[in-house]
Amino acid sequence: MNRRLWITLAVLMAVVALMVDLSGIKIFLYASVLFLTINWLYIRFIPRFITVKRYLETTQVFSTLAEDNFLHITNTSLFPVGYMFISDAIDIHLAPRQSYPFLLTLGPHERQMLSYSFSGRRRGKFTIGPTRLFLSDFVGWFDTEIEYDTKKAIIVYPTLFRLTGHKYRSMQPFGVIKNPMPIFEDPTLITGLKEYTIGDEIRRINWKVSAKQGKFYVNTYQPAISSASLVLLNLADEDYSFHNKDYYIERAIEVTASLLRELFLLRQEMALMVNGRVDNVDEVISNDVAKGDTHLTSMLSQLAVVEAAKSVPFREVLAKHLKGISWGVSLFVISPRLSPECIQHLINLYHSGHSITIIQVGPELSKELSLWNIGFQSYYAEHEATLIQLTRL
Repeated sequence: MNRRLWITLAVLMAVVALMVDLSGIKIFLYASVLFLTINWLYIRFIPRFITVKRYLETTQVFSTLAEDNFLHITNTSLFPVGYMFISDAIDIHLAPRQSYPFLLTLGPHERQMLSYSFSGRRRGKFTIGPTRLFLSDFVGWFDTEIEYDTKKAIIVYPTLFRLTGHKYRSMQPFGVIKNPMPIFEDPTLITGLKEYTIGDEIRRINWKVSAKQGKFYVNTYQPAISSASLVLLNLADEDYSFHNKDYYIERAIEVTASLLRELFLLRQEMALMVNGRVDNVDEVISNDVAKGDTHLTSMLSQLAVVEAAKSVPFREVLAKHLKGISWGVSLFVISPRLSPECIQHLINLYHSGHSITIIQVGPELSKELSLWNIGFQSYYAEHEATLIQLTRL
């Protein structure tokens, strides 16, 4: 109710008090003013007793997978809330609408839970919230609006695909390059059984099978190498100077994320290095070699927010940021093109004891990146439905 109506009521009450001598009309008028005053006080103070809290199972989500979002609305006062309209804001990249409306009433000391689902429609960092609450009194003459800070940042990972058509050299010996790190058999990867022969270790004996067969059998295991992998993603803006460059930048990030997931499933140690832009600052993003799901989600979170760099060329990454790399680390290079200077840096790294795998992304195949003759692996990445096919260059 606006100020003009309040003034009108005050003038009317004064006129009636001075000129009308009918007690019934005076009582009705005074009762009406008292009722309006109580309503005004109610709508002014009741928001102090209403709380709104958001609960999310996770703030890091995979693209297209639905996640639940919960709002808990609580009335801690002794009075009911007769009419409440709630609008919860959400980024358009997380839902088909920009807000979700709810209408409800709350009794004294009552709590209600509201919920809806959202899903990442593209990679990035987006926001859910704030939550706006609109209250009205019992007769609809007074209302108020309150905004609750329920903002939550949601990280949407890049879309993950299955990779096919390639071999991981990080799981193989290096051939002519002498490897000072021994190859171990992984006791968790049993590949079969064989009869016990002199020289086999006692701890390899499969006692269950041996008891059934009446003679000793030993487990055989899949060999695994302790070599780690470093995934190098080139996001220099100058190397994506072709039509639909944003599309191919996204494809390069998806290939990188999918490769990291494949290495994680193979239980390999890995690291990521990207020349990209985060929060409008160009930098080289890197992390230590490690393994495990926490390490993977950390790298996926970095890929979720990175954009193309304007001022960090890929040749600078190869020249300055790989000097302290450990011996034997396998390098995966994901890029639309490589300059002769970049290829020379990679050749030097190859001769220093690192296997090199080049994965090209972009609108066309580059025969210049077919470097099998010098010991590199070279592939072109093609997206096909739910997988990425790596075709030999």
